[in-house]
Amino acid sequence: MSTKGTHDRLAHRLACTLILLNQGGKLTPKGLAGRFNVSVKTARRDLDRLDAMGLRQDEDGRYFLPSYLLGKLTFHEVDRLIALSGIQDLFPDVGSALLRDMFDHMARSALLTKGLYDEQAGKPADVQTIQGAITEYRHLDFQYRTGAGLDDYVDLEPYRLLNDKGAWYLAAVHHGQIKTFHLGKIQTLSVKASSFQPDLAIQVRVQTDDSIWSHEALSEVLITVNAEAADYFKRRTVLARQQIVEELADGSLIVSTAVVHPAQILPIVRYWIPHLRILNPLELQISLEQELREYVQ
Repeated sequence: MSTKGTHDRLAHRLACTLILLNQGGKLTPKGLAGRFNVSVKTARRDLDRLDAMGLRQDEDGRYFLPSYLLGKLTFHEVDRLIALSGIQDLFPDVGSALLRDMFDHMARSALLTKGLYDEQAGKPADVQTIQGAITEYRHLDFQYRTGAGLDDYVDLEPYRLLNDKGAWYLAAVHHGQIKTFHLGKIQTLSVKASSFQPDLAIQVRVQTDDSIWSHEALSEVLITVNAEAADYFKRRTVLARQQIVEELADGSLIVSTAVVHPAQILPIVRYWIPHLRILNPLELQISLEQELREYVQ
C-alpha cells in the first residue's frame, strides 16, 4: 500500500469528519468506523488528530464541536487543517502546536462574534429563521431598506449567513445573481413553502470568495492604537482590511480599516477600550462615548 494512497484516504476521512462536525454532527468512533470501513481504533485515532479543536463528548460518548464554532470552517480551512494533520505524523510537536494555534484563533474569533451580536441586525429569531431556510433550501421573501425606500425581493434562494465583526449578512441568489444583504435592513421576512435546488458552484463561492461580501460602498475609518496594544496590531490583523498608516514617536499607531456599517467596527473598539480611539469619522467616536456614558449612568 503506497504512502500516497494511505494519506489520500486519511485526508478523505478527516475532510468528511470535519464537515460533519462543522454541521453540528455528533460522532462516535464506532459510527465513523462503519462509515469509512475502517477499524474502531483507526476511527478513534482520526478523532485524536483533531483533539486540538477542543472536541467535547456528551453523556453517550459522542464527539461534537462547541456551539460557538459551528459553521465556522470554510473549504479553505478544511484543506489547511487536513494538511496540518498530516504534518502531525512527521512532526508531532510542531503539527499539534500549529493545529492548536489555528483552532485557538478560530475560537477567539467565534466567541468575539457571539459576544458582540449586532443589535441592529434584527432579532436573533431572524437569524434562526434564515438559517432554517438555508438548511432546508426554502425560498425567502422580504423587503429591503435602501436610501430610496423599500425594495421587494421575492423567491430569493438563501445560501449563507456571515457575521463580520458583529454585523450579519445574508448571501442569496436573486434572478440568477448572488447578492448580499445586511440583516439590519431586512423587513417583513417570510419563509416560503417552496424549495430550490442548490447550485454546488454557488455554495463553493459563498464559502470561499470574500469579494461577494464587499458589494456595498465601503467607508474608511481611522483609529489610534496606543503603545501598549501597538505590538499586537503589528503582529496580527485585528480589523478587517487593516492597514498601518503611521507609527508615531510615542509607539502608538494610526491604522485604517474600511466598513460598510458602524456595527462592523464599534464592537471591536468597545472590546479594546482604552487602547483604541476612533479618529475619523469623529461622529463614530462621539456616538461610542455617548453610549458608554448612558451605560455608566
